[in-house]
Amino acid sequence: MRLVFGDAKLLRSILAAVSAVVDEVTLRVDPEGLNVRALDLAEVSMVDLSLKKEAFESYEVGGEERIAFRVSDVLKLLRSTVPNEKVKIEPVENQLRFQVTGSFTRSFGVPIFGGESKNLPLPKVNLKNRFTVPIAIMAHLVQNGKHVSDSVKLETQEKRVTLSVKGETSSFNVDLLPEDGTLVDYVLVAGSTVSYDLTRLSKIVSALDFADSVKVAYDADMPLRITASFGSSGEVNYYLAPKVER
Repeated sequence: MRLVFGDAKLLRSILAAVSAVVDEVTLRVDPEGLNVRALDLAEVSMVDLSLKKEAFESYEVGGEERIAFRVSDVLKLLRSTVPNEKVKIEPVENQLRFQVTGSFTRSFGVPIFGGESKNLPLPKVNLKNRFTVPIAIMAHLVQNGKHVSDSVKLETQEKRVTLSVKGETSSFNVDLLPEDGTLVDYVLVAGSTVSYDLTRLSKIVSALDFADSVKVAYDADMPLRITASFGSSGEVNYYLAPKVER
């Protein structure tokens, strides 16, 4: 396996999107592209990331390979990357090696360890509420809401979605509406109400600063799904289990 990715900064954002849920991942690579699918230890949130081979400047893969590594190890060493730098990725002995080429060339390797041999299935859910929202709105919600409570409630009307965070003495609400551009491409079922863990949602939203908008899907007593794309060559999906209110 030898891959060349043409934008080191975007690669760091892609890995950061995975690290919002888990740190240790198994990278599945085959001739069509690569995939990371992982569930957090509490089995509350899942990340499913896929990149087509067209996302890479060079993609040399003979068959399926599975490579497990710690995302945080790579993120630390890609911290100073810029958009016009290229990254070559290949396994060498017991390391996953990265060579970054721009105004100068540097390389590093992180340990490879035993990973998952079985494919983790995606949640089998039919989510009836769907809409697109600017990522800036979601970021505003989690930044302000985290000071109020650790839970966020989604309430659906015919042409409105209200995101509400309520604590013992304070509250914070965001209304998504078609007329102000915060509610786009929507299909809604009035009366749907469900709550999610705001701390986990905050980690996910914070990792999606590369995206202008995200797709959101949910239903009463069902997982929340958030989707962000990397242009036409890939996307990342998150699934967050509903929170049981006490």
